[in-house]
Amino acid sequence: MWAQQAKPKPPVAAGAVAAPRPKGKLSQEPAQYILDVQAMMASTNNAAAKASAASLQQLWASNKLTATQQGTIVAVSQQMLEKKYRPRPHFESLFNAVLAGANQNLSDQQMTELLGVIAKAVEKEDLLTTEKFLTNTAQFLNTKTLYRSRYNNLRVVGGNFTFAYNENDNPLPAPPRPKLVAPTPVPVAKTEPLPTTPAAKPAAKPKPAKKKSNDGWDTADLWDSGSDNGWGNDDGWGTPKKKAPAKAPAKTAAKTPAKAATPVKAPEPAPEPVFVDNSSYDTYMAPPTRGPVLIIKDADLLMATPGDSIVLRKTSGIVVPGRSSFVGQGGQMAWTINNNPVTADMTSYDFDIAKAEFTAEPVTLTYPAVLEAPVEGAFSYKSVKKKPGATDSGYPRFISLTNDARVKNLGDNIRYVGGFSLAGSKMLSASLDGSLSRITVEADGKTKFAATSRAYVLGDSIITAARAGVTIYQDKADSLTHPGVKLKYSKRGQVLQLNREDGLYKTTPYYDSYHQMEIATELLTWPIRTPLIDFSMLTAKNQVTASFESKEFYTNTRYQQIKAINKLHPLQMVVGYSQTHGDAKTFTVAQMAADLKVKEANVRSAVSGLARDGYVAWNASTDEVTLLPKATHYVRSSRGKKDYDHIAIKSLSPGGKNATLDLNSNDLIVRGVDRFNFSDDSITVYVKPDSSTIRIQKNRGVLFNGTVVASAFIFKGKEFKFDYDGFFIDLVKIDSIIVKGKNSKGSVMKTRKDTDFALTNKKKSSSGKLYINDPKNKSGRKRLGAYPSFDASTGAYVFFNKPEVLGGAYDTAVYFDIPPFRLDSLNNKNRSAVGFKGTFMSGAFCRLSKPS
Repeated sequence: MWAQQAKPKPPVAAGAVAAPRPKGKLSQEPAQYILDVQAMMASTNNAAAKASAASLQQLWASNKLTATQQGTIVAVSQQMLEKKYRPRPHFESLFNAVLAGANQNLSDQQMTELLGVIAKAVEKEDLLTTEKFLTNTAQFLNTKTLYRSRYNNLRVVGGNFTFAYNENDNPLPAPPRPKLVAPTPVPVAKTEPLPTTPAAKPAAKPKPAKKKSNDGWDTADLWDSGSDNGWGNDDGWGTPKKKAPAKAPAKTAAKTPAKAATPVKAPEPAPEPVFVDNSSYDTYMAPPTRGPVLIIKDADLLMATPGDSIVLRKTSGIVVPGRSSFVGQGGQMAWTINNNPVTADMTSYDFDIAKAEFTAEPVTLTYPAVLEAPVEGAFSYKSVKKKPGATDSGYPRFISLTNDARVKNLGDNIRYVGGFSLAGSKMLSASLDGSLSRITVEADGKTKFAATSRAYVLGDSIITAARAGVTIYQDKADSLTHPGVKLKYSKRGQVLQLNREDGLYKTTPYYDSYHQMEIATELLTWPIRTPLIDFSMLTAKNQVTASFESKEFYTNTRYQQIKAINKLHPLQMVVGYSQTHGDAKTFTVAQMAADLKVKEANVRSAVSGLARDGYVAWNASTDEVTLLPKATHYVRSSRGKKDYDHIAIKSLSPGGKNATLDLNSNDLIVRGVDRFNFSDDSITVYVKPDSSTIRIQKNRGVLFNGTVVASAFIFKGKEFKFDYDGFFIDLVKIDSIIVKGKNSKGSVMKTRKDTDFALTNKKKSSSGKLYINDPKNKSGRKRLGAYPSFDASTGAYVFFNKPEVLGGAYDTAVYFDIPPFRLDSLNNKNRSAVGFKGTFMSGAFCRLSKPS
């Protein structure tokens, strides 16, 4: 205990006659000093200033101040005069602070401490800092308010307080971090690796770098669920970009290079993103706390505005009036979402006491109704006006450090592992390190689809994402994948909808590993309790087609379009770099730019365009590029080192769905197909299906009814099936074969016009195989004279009962009987070379056989 000091003798009574000191002079004798104060404050002609002097005179006479304390006040006043402090507001603030301490019955020790802090502030601080401390001290002691305005106020409830002068920046020691009981974090991509996706191990976390108190994570960009703006500067995943801190920039930890992914053996690599740990966790570093301060311990902070209020319970901290800041340690904020309790336990944080907002990092969020275990991350509160129609203001907000949150009660058969964030009552999946979150949906004991995204909105009835990589499972080995689409999943209806997003992947097709095709369409709809997945177009359905292309499709026109105005062909650039570096499949933009002596920005722009079209996978946060098979296919095909095909099926369906994938049979039913070709020469072999409908089967097999045209030969029938590997059409049920006659134009015999003739089936139908080209020459690059060729497994009849044959003189008794036969070179322009062995039946004469 401090020793009780002797009280001074009573000064001259108030109102006693004494010669006033000249203006600007204050006596060093306490008795005269108080009289000089009256004269000085009276000279201001301000009622408040004169009232503060009068109250001080009463306190002076009340014997509540010790002689030492009075001496300190006199000495401080002398220093203030030397530094040209004015009676108002400076001396008035000094007197009000002293009066507030006395009115709140500060102990002698507390009053002495307060006066000692004031003395050091006057001695060492500038006028503005001292004035703020004096004003805030008076306000706090009188009302327990740290800040007050017509818009907001900050009040302290309970707890203890002391005043101090910090010679150095020495905040309170950090309280012990709460121990989390969350399960060990598991990278999203390793939770259940997609069979068509290379898996990647997360890079080792770098050592944390200290950061300033506010790193700008709570920005509109982070909470905006809309997509970004296109290729050239898009990473394909809408990575949250931190704004520059308002204070001195924090040190950045060195990045640890991500290890190359080890591919999982699969039928075809799909460009689905995998988790890449690309951010270090910035540890908190408090702002300066030097100078006169108020230290608060185990108190509640009430932050209130006309429309909102919060309480931060059981916190401690340092109020630095000169910087208008509160540097806090510990404490908890509690609130409810849909009547469910939520708490955020703070460790270290700071905020501007003049604003109804603050952020804290790290914090531990506990939300028993939603989270299996507490989650560590960052917290933000801001008092904002609720928008019309909104359920809340969008605050408080929380964002997890990484993707280790396990959300429960998300819905039947929905498993979620990833980031977790809150914006008011809205649940999202963002995380501070930008890592991906994964949703897996099951039904009937099977995994139906999985999706990864940085920005899910986890609603009560609907889950949405502005951009998500999606995998739909067809069977154990095959899947339908897309690297970035808008996702909407109705939990009640169990309906998945995927739509084109507005950024990098706007025109990227789906990859179908079962059918070995790329599917370019705008909307995918799948009620997951049914086996039917529908594909359709939304824009100008009577003009814009859906596209179904073989994975081996190639055209030189498209290859040249990729180059556009670039000096270097982007595909040649990435494939060439790979080949000159040991066929490396993974490398960075920086490595490639340095090797090719090209600006990184130019390489990055080219790479993003290639990612859009499915030639590479690109992670902009690490600038890592992964070469996909489509890239090498196009480059090698352009150089004549690889075979390719021309299978590109267009679907125009104004009245409904363009295609339906039946998961029971795995048939892809495509509608609105007028015709499709098997070569770049559309005259050689093409198909016109009946009802404009075909069925695409495993590995680009096509089942259809209709017409096959192979140059001069027209085959009509049912159950025709195209075999991709053999590159032939199995004409299972041929109704008729028409051989077109050659007209006079271009004919050797210009005066004669040949007529068409038909080969009629001997039975209800005949069959055969049409060999389009050599299976190793699907591109038709090599001109092989034997193709197309037709091998009939059954014979045919040729009837002569046509009007153009002798005016229709013959009836059906006259015909030509053809046994099973084979025709080569159907594209031969010399039609006279087409001949058949067989037997002529005249109806009157004996059979006449044509030798083979």
